[in-house]
Amino acid sequence: MNVRGLFLGLLAAAGLAVLAAAHPVTAPAGGNYHIGPTSAARDAGVAAGIHTDIDGDPRPFGAGYDIGADESLTPFWIYLPLVFR
Repeated sequence: MNVRGLFLGLLAAAGLAVLAAAHPVTAPAGGNYHIGPTSAARDAGVAAGIHTDIDGDPRPFGAGYDIGADESLTPFWIYLPLVFR
């Protein structure tokens, strides 16, 4: 039985949006539900009254709430050129 397909079908039938992307979490088979830096779940959620994630990190972090149990705390790096004088 395709449980994932059944679940997604129920969501679609209920009129709920379904976000589908390749590898939305790091390694769910190993219990790692952290989302990666390129996940479509980043900043795509809404406020649900939950202010911490599975790690106890604050929600939201960045431009908005992340979808799922994890709030990605991936920093945004700015690389400046090295200037010699």
